[in-house]
Amino acid sequence: MKFILKFLYRMFNMKKTILALLALGVFGVANATSVDGEPRTAIKPAGTAGAEIPYQRATTTADNTTRTHAKITVKGKVVDSTCEIKTDSRNQTVQLKSVGVNQLTKVGDVAADHLVQIKLENCQTKAAAGAGTTAGTGNDKVTVTFNATNKIDNYFDGTLKNQITGATAAQNVNIQFANLNGTSIRLGTNDPNNTLTPTTNVAGGEHVIEFLARYFATGPSKAGEVQGEAELDLAYE
Repeated sequence: MKFILKFLYRMFNMKKTILALLALGVFGVANATSVDGEPRTAIKPAGTAGAEIPYQRATTTADNTTRTHAKITVKGKVVDSTCEIKTDSRNQTVQLKSVGVNQLTKVGDVAADHLVQIKLENCQTKAAAGAGTTAGTGNDKVTVTFNATNKIDNYFDGTLKNQITGATAAQNVNIQFANLNGTSIRLGTNDPNNTLTPTTNVAGGEHVIEFLARYFATGPSKAGEVQGEAELDLAYE
């Protein structure tokens, strides 16, 4: 039995050797070469006069790295906040003219547009060419944004609540701000109209924030006093 097993084992190994030799005869193996210090074998097809298929290293790893890698650059600029609100504009009181209750009969009625001006000084801005143009420092510009406070009535279009209480207070009347074209400014929100850019006062050469203040009805109005209060800040863009 041992003799039979040894005989079969030798025959199996001999068969493997014969197959290997046949493969070498068919394809032809060229001398081993080296790529980056690593042994590589170039294959020469049978029947060719020395032509070889050179070894090529796979580049999928580098390609995959390039396709899955990204870079994000975040840029910004810090500027001097030297622009100031002139003293006579910091705490001003605007007096709207009196109107009749018949002008404020339903929600959304407005009346008595009044121009409000906030004057700026010491701004590092280039004088604009004419009235109504943006004041800027090269690529920078100063803007005014109205702050969100508990004095704002968010239910009624970001208007200002009447701060007068008691028997002398008007009923169903708020104060609304608007741009010079009449578009309402919704205070305390990210509404683009909530940010104002100074214009150049040609006569005085100073920069001025201009907008409108007016009555705003939250329902059928009743006679009385109205007072709204707003806060704002300067910012550079």
